[in-house]
Amino acid sequence: MVERIKKLSKMQKIVFASICAAIILIIAICSITNSHHNKIDLADVYAIRVEGLDTQGKAKCELNKESLKTILIDKNIDAYRGNLFLDSMKCSLSKTENLKNGDKILLTITYDNTLAEQLNLSFKNTQKEIEISGLEKGKEVDVFRDLEVSYTGTSPDGKVSLINNSNDPFISLVTFESSQDIVANGDKIVVKAIYPEQEAISHKAIVKESEKSYIVSGLPEYVSKANQIDSKRLSDIKSMSDKVIEENLDISIPYFVNHLSDLNCDPVFTLGDTYSHKNIKLQKAYLYTVKDNPTAGGPMHNEVITLSSVDIIANGKTVGTAYILVNICDVIIKDGKLISTENNENNYGNYNSLEEAQEAAEDFYGSTNYNIEPINIGSIINVGV
Repeated sequence: MVERIKKLSKMQKIVFASICAAIILIIAICSITNSHHNKIDLADVYAIRVEGLDTQGKAKCELNKESLKTILIDKNIDAYRGNLFLDSMKCSLSKTENLKNGDKILLTITYDNTLAEQLNLSFKNTQKEIEISGLEKGKEVDVFRDLEVSYTGTSPDGKVSLINNSNDPFISLVTFESSQDIVANGDKIVVKAIYPEQEAISHKAIVKESEKSYIVSGLPEYVSKANQIDSKRLSDIKSMSDKVIEENLDISIPYFVNHLSDLNCDPVFTLGDTYSHKNIKLQKAYLYTVKDNPTAGGPMHNEVITLSSVDIIANGKTVGTAYILVNICDVIIKDGKLISTENNENNYGNYNSLEEAQEAAEDFYGSTNYNIEPINIGSIINVGV
């Protein structure tokens, strides 16, 4: 009897184990069935668009999320979580530009893996290799071939001029823009060609270079350093200074001749006397350049101040020496020469001694907003006038 009970107990164990195994198998089968039921084929839910010309083709991919949304609804995925999942889905290509016929690119669809597991979703055909074909042949064109690049104004405030002189049906549609609006000699600018891509495709024009670099040159430029004024250019400075002195001295002599500190005669001169001058000699010169913002009434870029001595003649006799300060505003180098900008009023003042004139020159604007450099006049040849 005991033996029979033991056998029955063993039998029960076998049955129990069999039942458990069957339950596990059923669960596994259900899980597999459910997983298979929620496996989505992505082969038909994307589109790849390729356009352009051979060697310059462009490709992009798009997911048909409306179709995917319908699939998720059919699988009883609630709308809120389904939309979250759809937002996570992305379509990308291994290469999207400069494509040519025969190129092979890889399409990959990605998504939020954690959310996919929570929704019990799986996918197939998430990657596919695609061969590019059907791109039309085009002809290379140089869109810069008839572009006229020129510069106007004065360095460092020059401007760029871009004129498209092309008669080509496509190139004539191209517009150009410079990387800089204000330029100086030596600047490197990049000119960009802008055109409708569809026009290039319709004209079968292949634009290999849409940007081109140019070095700015040939602009007149403001003097920025005293060493730019060599002996030849110093002669230009003296000529400008002497001209200002000549234009003003004959008129102003009667008003200061009696105040000359070295007047070597006793008479008091009046407007009825005759006056002249000779021997204009450049004694010193300074270059002012703008450091920060120019002061009111000061030069916008630079100023050359010259100090000259001149012999004063009254009634045919040399009666003393005057010292003349001339401000030559905004001096530029043009065609190798120095000139003062047009419509510039160059100032004039007279002093009794060179020291007095020099002090006035050094204190003219102060050094807050201007750099002050003495100009070497050792090589200047003073010609008597």
